[in-house]
Amino acid sequence: MAPYEVCDISTWLIMAPEPGGDDDKDWMAPNTAEETKRSDWWLFKPAKYGQVLLKGGVDGGQYRRRDDLAEKICSELAKLIGLPAADVRIAIRHGEEGIISGNVAPAGWNLQPGNTHLFEFPGYVNCDVDPRPRARAGHNLENISSLLNGKLGPPGSPMEDWPALEVFICYLIFDAWIANTDRHALNWGLLDMSGEHRLAKSYDHGSALASGLNEADLPIILAGGLGPWCQKAYAGRFENGSKRTLVEVALEGLQMSSGPAREFLDRLASLKQGSWADVLASMPSMSEGARSFVDELLAENRKRLCDGH
Repeated sequence: MAPYEVCDISTWLIMAPEPGGDDDKDWMAPNTAEETKRSDWWLFKPAKYGQVLLKGGVDGGQYRRRDDLAEKICSELAKLIGLPAADVRIAIRHGEEGIISGNVAPAGWNLQPGNTHLFEFPGYVNCDVDPRPRARAGHNLENISSLLNGKLGPPGSPMEDWPALEVFICYLIFDAWIANTDRHALNWGLLDMSGEHRLAKSYDHGSALASGLNEADLPIILAGGLGPWCQKAYAGRFENGSKRTLVEVALEGLQMSSGPAREFLDRLASLKQGSWADVLASMPSMSEGARSFVDELLAENRKRLCDGH
């Protein structure tokens, strides 16, 4: 497989800073883009680095995380199974590695995070504060179901005519498959155009696929068995999520499905492992060890979803 193209955005224009998130990021666009046409903007996310702590808390230096690689892989996995998700491309900016993620708001639409709308629900606790609340009171499927009632899926996507709740359940299934533990109420949203609301495409998957782990630890986890390790992927961004796995939350969502989301799970179950192997093989500067780990993680989580535990 040919490697994915690396886009050099060094000459792109900075359109605006991104106010959300814990890290500084910029919305960028090619020199030919119109400033007012936000649908052509891309969010540049530089590669992240973690800190190695040795015995006794001694600083052991930094290691490169794989958040940017996870974003690209998850974007391609979403395409494989027909899930509406942000378009992601590998990028470099003045020598700095990272990715660009396309704006999920089409022309004429505005993106509003779920957090903004959930304020209307009694007992909901705002998560757009510093520090973020540990308990995510009110961020539960009951409230999300009520919020999405009567709304449809992302415009222009294969799921644009699906009920928004069915699409959101598909996001939960996807999260459980890719081990995305960061689906808080700022990491999903609604699109608004003249009072019409639709669910936006899924976005911000950088925390998936064990991207924050030091690569040196991956062989140790594999040697100990990936099954028990995958069962530690908790849905901590949901109410009482610290006690429930991502798979359990996805299965809870499936209980609310009238059918389409169940068909989506069937689609995932029928996906050949070689399909995502091609995605991993196309990732430039990804080690064989990291590819093997992600390959086994995806296989294990798909099995857990299909087995119902």
